[in-house]
Amino acid sequence: MDKLEEWKNQLERAEDWDWFFDRHTVKEMLETIEKQQQLINSLSKHETNR
Repeated sequence: MDKLEEWKNQLERAEDWDWFFDRHTVKEMLETIEKQQQLINSLSKHETNR
């Protein structure tokens, strides 16, 4: 299971338990999501250029 999937599960459970995430974790989540988005964007541009 990748990091994003793991976080998604944690966030879904967090609502049930009123958990919260510290700033560091949230920052890491956002950076990871951003990197994945950039990767997706560059891959889709690559596909378009064919």
